[in-house]
Amino acid sequence: MIEVTAPKDRPVRLSSSVGVSINLKPGETRQVAPMFNVIAAEQGCSVRPVDEKPAPKESSEDNREEKIALAIEEIQTSGSTDEVTGQGNPRTAAIRNRTGLDVTAAEIQAVMQRGNDS
Repeated sequence: MIEVTAPKDRPVRLSSSVGVSINLKPGETRQVAPMFNVIAAEQGCSVRPVDEKPAPKESSEDNREEKIALAIEEIQTSGSTDEVTGQGNPRTAAIRNRTGLDVTAAEIQAVMQRGNDS
């Protein structure tokens, strides 16, 4: 099972390829089958395995960059084509799901650039 949280600003309908649908109200969290992982991420939902503990909230900018960099590395080594764009860059939703942070594409690119400069 995975835990899916809908964005706070809108409801989400998750539909599987086998005809199963789940409706989530804005901000609603629900445990669902793993088959909804990709569609939930594409819809902007936060997704995490049920047995995983939520990351503690921290406001440290260094820690934020470190989390983003780690998520980028995980995506690049996983080989998952669902989590990257056609250009091979990590999808914003994938970074959000892995870090729990509200990140932008520009922020991800900046972290990637700093990693390339090192």
